[in-house]
Amino acid sequence: MTPPPFPEDRLWTISRPIALRAVDGAGRDRSREIAEKDGVYLGGFAPTRYQGIVAPHDLVLTLPRARTAKKVVLYLTGWIFYSDTSIQVSLSQRGSPDSKIRPSGPVLEIPDGRGGWKVALPAMGFPAGKTKTMPVDLSTVLVRDDPRVRIRTNLAIYWDRIVYTVDDPPVTLRTSRAPLASAVLAFRGFSRRLRESEDGPHVFLHDDVDTAPRWTDMAGLYTRYGDVAELLTAADDRYVVFQGGDAIRLEYDASALPPVPSDWERDWLLVVDGWEKDGDENTIAGQTVEPLPFHGQDDARYGEPQPEPPALQELRRRWLTRREGPEKFRDWVRGGAR
Repeated sequence: MTPPPFPEDRLWTISRPIALRAVDGAGRDRSREIAEKDGVYLGGFAPTRYQGIVAPHDLVLTLPRARTAKKVVLYLTGWIFYSDTSIQVSLSQRGSPDSKIRPSGPVLEIPDGRGGWKVALPAMGFPAGKTKTMPVDLSTVLVRDDPRVRIRTNLAIYWDRIVYTVDDPPVTLRTSRAPLASAVLAFRGFSRRLRESEDGPHVFLHDDVDTAPRWTDMAGLYTRYGDVAELLTAADDRYVVFQGGDAIRLEYDASALPPVPSDWERDWLLVVDGWEKDGDENTIAGQTVEPLPFHGQDDARYGEPQPEPPALQELRRRWLTRREGPEKFRDWVRGGAR
């Protein structure tokens, strides 16, 4: 995750990934954990009393083949165990015994030439949510005479693989769009989740489904079940409002896609535009569906009255006809959670 200003959209490719040496703040060689994308995560952080925030830790990466390269890119694959709104409120309370604890996103540093380090990228970014790969272009910041970088943070970020490239040759790409053929919203339930390792993220067993409610849903109007394809063809402030347990089954028409050459491989990208709101007690309007978000809103004033685009009025009138709320979960609990 990278803060504003956001970089332009582009596809990143890797032709010749290079392994590197990684040493943590205690001087331990951690190269093995980050050598392959194999589900072996670099973890073992000392916890604090707050979810998602651990003791400060750093990782020094050595990139020896970058000394004479013009283009150097770091590729980091990992996931983050998020904190939440209530934890951030707690940390902000004056007089808290932990008032000195502050979440610190990854900072990338380079050697300062005097045996220490200096900040090169104050906000390196992090892989938002479950396991993802993020590129970090080091071409303009790396010290070629001492090609090392240090990443430090106190967030619970677990790296699976870290590699780099030097003057990587461009890859020929052909992009084609597969039009949306159908989109159906329905209740499905919750896939069973588990963690395959202590430092790995939760993964889901898709076909092992439980239909019992899991939490109190936000009160308000949701999108009616059925065909919702019309809402998903453009980022136009008309969208599907759905709750936990709901699912949208998407089908795309690939019949018109060009054939794949014999030495090529086809991959798929799903481009998604939308919002998510959690039900934390300290999240603004965290117990209700409204206010509805829209492009161009002042995010800092969410929850306050703001002029809405006409598309939201149409959305409410035509699509938001299914009333839901916390009652279903409460009734389930009162009934003995059977």
